[in-house]
Amino acid sequence: MKNYILLFLLSFVFIRVSAQELSQEISLPRAGDILDKTQLDYTTSGASGGEVIWDFRKQTVRDDNYKVSYSGKIDSILCLSESRTQYKYRFSGDSLLFVGYENANIRIENKLPAVTLCYPFVYGDSIGSYFYGEGSYSHSLGISSYGFTSTVADGLGSLLLPGVDTLRQVLRIRHNQYIGQVYHADSKFMNDSISCLPDSVRQWLKHDPARWHVVHCQWYVPGYRYPVFETFENSIYKFGSLYKHFNTAFYYPLTEQCYLADDPENRIIRDRLAMLDERAFKQESNDFSFTSGGQYGNVLLNYMLTSEKQLTLHYQVDEPVQLEVIITTISGIVLYHQPVHTVSNGIYTEQVNLAGQGENEFVLCTIVNGQQESQKIICY
Repeated sequence: MKNYILLFLLSFVFIRVSAQELSQEISLPRAGDILDKTQLDYTTSGASGGEVIWDFRKQTVRDDNYKVSYSGKIDSILCLSESRTQYKYRFSGDSLLFVGYENANIRIENKLPAVTLCYPFVYGDSIGSYFYGEGSYSHSLGISSYGFTSTVADGLGSLLLPGVDTLRQVLRIRHNQYIGQVYHADSKFMNDSISCLPDSVRQWLKHDPARWHVVHCQWYVPGYRYPVFETFENSIYKFGSLYKHFNTAFYYPLTEQCYLADDPENRIIRDRLAMLDERAFKQESNDFSFTSGGQYGNVLLNYMLTSEKQLTLHYQVDEPVQLEVIITTISGIVLYHQPVHTVSNGIYTEQVNLAGQGENEFVLCTIVNGQQESQKIICY
């Protein structure tokens, strides 16, 4: 019994660490990797914080013919090729630097690279940096590109995708970029020294009549090197007003990453997680969701019942509803009753102590706007 408990504790620690940390060994991009991804209808990136439920199951496919490939060397220049554009990165110290990009119309080389991520990176971590680059546009104009980028691991929770089981311990990374550009009729650039560039960029952004704002969110799942879902929100600030420009979302099929060549670190994580599932560690968490009718919107419930019979309920409510919660024994004896009450939009958590009960099986009944959903829950 002691060995069993020790195995459980070690396994649980393993899951928590691998889920909450992006490290060089399991998360750094690699030359030679090729991935397919599917463009979906745009959806907002959802809430930040811990114990969040991100539900993207209703997204429809717009284009399933996207491909992403990596080439070069991570310690010199690693190119991410996508949509006829090459985005260039370099790994230095513990940081992944964005050093430029090019396509048929534009080429930018960053004299002051942007820091896009540091390793290890865990929930709550954040970084920020100024960047500055020079290049050419249409082989005839000079161009200077500059701005500020910030990265924060702002969310941890469960991810729901079309046709995929609930993904747990998912880490969301949120990138914010403010970008300004200046075109030149000749090769004369803003030739500040590297040490002075951050102060200069700060002033240029402050006085720019127009600048881009890009929000890029990525969701990372334990056992997968690359994100499995991402959203892009592109806007333009003109003279203090915000104008939406282009928004989209992408899904990376999990099977694509399962077949990446020579990625034993992530394969081991996936194998261990699968082994834990087979050993019926069902007390960790169980999910079910239900729709209370199109006119009422969607209520999503995540619950966790531990071996000590401590029940935690997490609700995500998309619009105000009338909610009632009842927990009974299998024979129908009421152990907990939360009367009908109005619940506004948001995420809620409740704790219920069932430790005094002799039974190990219970019925969780949730009634939303008069419509009932019951679920049997078991304590192992």
